[in-house]
Amino acid sequence: MGEKTSLSRKIDKKIIASLVTGIAGSALVTGDAYQWWDSATHVWMGVGCSLLAASIGSLLNIFVVDRREEKAVDMWGLAKAYTSRADKNRDSDPKLNDLRYRLDGIAFGLKSFRAKHGEEIENALRRGVEVRLLTMAPDSLFVEQREREEGKQKGQIRNTILQLVDWADGLNERGCKGRITVKGYGCMTLDFYWRMDDEIYFGPYWYGMPSQQTVTYKLVKNGLGFELYEKYFERLWEDVSLTTKLTKK
Repeated sequence: MGEKTSLSRKIDKKIIASLVTGIAGSALVTGDAYQWWDSATHVWMGVGCSLLAASIGSLLNIFVVDRREEKAVDMWGLAKAYTSRADKNRDSDPKLNDLRYRLDGIAFGLKSFRAKHGEEIENALRRGVEVRLLTMAPDSLFVEQREREEGKQKGQIRNTILQLVDWADGLNERGCKGRITVKGYGCMTLDFYWRMDDEIYFGPYWYGMPSQQTVTYKLVKNGLGFELYEKYFERLWEDVSLTTKLTKK
């Protein structure tokens, strides 16, 4: 998988500590057995045996218990957790310049993103990257509800969604190889979703908090989590009873 999980790194450190403990115990046992130092009561052999036992017990716990937990994390492909969407952006936004084929998202108006990364998105479109964005239908009653939940003025989120559609239409008119398509859904707020090639970032929309301050997680390809979220997005995208195309092209 692309990145080592924090659990994997923690297990590696435990293995090193256990091996060092075992080596120290072996040295004490060997030294006392060959009388490298004066120890009539063989106290150092006792200490060495205790260290060896602790090392063996620790290694058994790592390979039997911890590895089982690591396998579950790796199976899901959960690579990282961010305390906020803003932290996720600092990690993922620089990768826009390396996009090869796919950018998918479920979000609202992406106001800050559009202001900061319009050039990178245009360059990605020129390289042939396909961009698909699901946002809430601007005239949906649920938009007003989300505005209240985030403490925003009435019409604020709706306007950013309309601006997102205008922005996408403007990019499509530049004759790029790739295309950006925006669809609107008319149901309750969905989870945040952001796919960049072989990585998926996802997280909730919490009540009373702007999305940028909300916890976000990262999934990598070939994990079960990536597969489930990818299928989830594709099913929503193709559901004509749920989504309506907002962009012209």
